[in-house]
Amino acid sequence: MSNDIFWNWLAFCKSKNKNPSILDFELWLNLLDLYHGGEIVDEFLKKINALDVPLIWCAGSIINGRFLGDDLFLYFRGWIVWEGFEFYKLMIENPDEIVNLEVDLSYIFNEEIVGAMLQFPHQKNSQVQWTHHWSWRDWGEFEMQSSLPNLWARFGASFKSERVSYDVEASEIDIPDLGLVGVGARVKNKFGKGVGTVQSILNAENYAVLIKYDSGLEERDTLIPFLFEIVP
Repeated sequence: MSNDIFWNWLAFCKSKNKNPSILDFELWLNLLDLYHGGEIVDEFLKKINALDVPLIWCAGSIINGRFLGDDLFLYFRGWIVWEGFEFYKLMIENPDEIVNLEVDLSYIFNEEIVGAMLQFPHQKNSQVQWTHHWSWRDWGEFEMQSSLPNLWARFGASFKSERVSYDVEASEIDIPDLGLVGVGARVKNKFGKGVGTVQSILNAENYAVLIKYDSGLEERDTLIPFLFEIVP
C-alpha cells in the first residue's frame, strides 16, 4: 500500500469525526474488504514501529510530565499518526519543532486507533515492536534537556523524574472484560510477545503487572483486554 492511500484513508476518517471512538475506527476499517483493511493495519503498524526511537519517547515523556511506560508510549505514537502526515514527518525528523505548531498538546494519547488496529482480524506482515532496540534507562533529564531544548523550555518545569511507586502488596486483580488475574496466572499478549506468567502485581488500580514471557523477556505490562487474554 502506498503512503498516499494510507494518509488519505486517515484524512477521510478525520473528516467524519475528529475525536472518534474505537467503534468508529472499527466501522471505518470494516467498510473496506478484509485485504485492504489488513493493508491499512499493516501500514499503521509500520509507522508505529518507525516512531520507536528514544527522541520520540523523550518528547512524549516531557509533554506528559513524567516518563512514559510501554502502553502510554504506544498510545502516544498512535496519536502522532492520527495527527496526519506532516506532523508525523516532523516528529520523525525533528520532534523538538512541534512546539512551533498549532497542535493541541493537552492530551497526547490515542488509545482508540491503537485498539481498533490491534483488534482488526487481518494483520499481514507487521506487529507492534515491543522489544525496544534502545533502553529508556539511558535517557534522563539531562539527555532530554540537551536533545529537546524547545520542548523542555515549555514543559520541563513540571516534569517529575521519579519513577512510579508500585503497589506490590496485591496478589490478584479483577479486570473488567478479562477476569481475575493473580500472581502465577498465565496470560497471552495477542500481538507479539506471546505467553507468559504474572510474576507480581505492580499497580492494582492501573492493572500493571510484571510478566515473565516464555521467550525469556521479563517486563512490566498493563493488562488491557484487547491486548491480553487469560490462558487456561
